[in-house]
Amino acid sequence: MTESIVSENFKTKAYLIYNSTNREVSFRNKNNEIKCGEIRMAYLPEVEVPDCDELIPLGQIGKYMSDPLTRKKRSHKQQNIRPVLIVSNNANNKAPEGNIHVIPFTSREKKYLPTHTYFKAGQFGLKEDSILLAECEDSIPSCYIYDRIGFIDNVDVLERIQYTMDIQKGIYSMISKMKNERNKDGFQKDIRRVCCN
Repeated sequence: MTESIVSENFKTKAYLIYNSTNREVSFRNKNNEIKCGEIRMAYLPEVEVPDCDELIPLGQIGKYMSDPLTRKKRSHKQQNIRPVLIVSNNANNKAPEGNIHVIPFTSREKKYLPTHTYFKAGQFGLKEDSILLAECEDSIPSCYIYDRIGFIDNVDVLERIQYTMDIQKGIYSMISKMKNERNKDGFQKDIRRVCCN
């Protein structure tokens, strides 16, 4: 597996990303504004989790991870250099040191989930047939986001992606269930009261 290194070049005011052979594999000028709906290359850091069956006590995760005797394994998060879709709002994306919400793509075959959106090679700048994984939405520093591949400007595709995000977050089904129960009772409750009570 390729180990990726992120660095900042102050002379060119650019963020660079390298693989283990020190070959530059991606680039973004600091002044290149990140926008919602863009597909960009990004570096998703590797994450390890304890390889154990028991529940780790609250506050003890650091001790478990630093113990060399603790068996560790890779998490199921998408990792390393890959295309991502920018989904955070543009006001957030302009923050110089802010975190950007992204959904990663994979070119590997996956078992179908309702949180997946499928793309053909060539669509929106993607080089391979790809799956957008809404269940893997992540927040990463803006310095981990690099060159732009494309931009999704198709409303039908964006609505499909929004639908998969609603499913993943769970609140969509909660709202639908609550609305159905409310309608059965014939009672329309003010949303401000719902939020405040």
